[in-house]
Amino acid sequence: MNESSFLRHLYQLAVTKIAHWISPAGLSPIQCSLIAFALAVISTWLFSSQYYAGLFFGGLLAYFSMCFHLVGEEIRRLKNLPAEPFKKIDKAFVFYSELLLIAGLCAHTVIDNSRVLCLIIGILAAAGILLLDRIKERPTGDFWKNFKFIESPSLRVFIIAVGAILNIPLLILLLIAFCTNGLLIVGMINQYEENKNK
Repeated sequence: MNESSFLRHLYQLAVTKIAHWISPAGLSPIQCSLIAFALAVISTWLFSSQYYAGLFFGGLLAYFSMCFHLVGEEIRRLKNLPAEPFKKIDKAFVFYSELLLIAGLCAHTVIDNSRVLCLIIGILAAAGILLLDRIKERPTGDFWKNFKFIESPSLRVFIIAVGAILNIPLLILLLIAFCTNGLLIVGMINQYEENKNK
């Protein structure tokens, strides 16, 4: 099953239902992105509490936040609207939403554990997401190909949502920090070795 097919299975039912419910409102793709970002902000606020209920409902809102991003793309496609500037605007909203969600999980783990290490892990996870879109070098080894799923914002948000609902925020931050930074570091080492051997 390829990534796009896997994503359809993760989100399709919810996206179809949401699109059906909001169709009478005549929302534009940009409005869907704004709703998605607002949900991510609320999710972040819930994450930052020290209670499991905050993680649970924040995880649900994080999931539906990404659903609204996908609904916006579906509306754009069905209405045959131009891809630009919607895709650039939506990508920015997705990016900020991810960073906010990571910050919320980080705040929860720091409050819950009172450890600076949790803050460092959260910063590494955010830095990995920030740099993953800007540094194009990727590892060539078979081992690291198993971690390419972390390049997809939709999958990362799904992982964040599930991790929050399962009450394992620190483990999710560790996973994202390891996968994103691992891909970047090993990719840059591979690139350096290739250039050195030329």
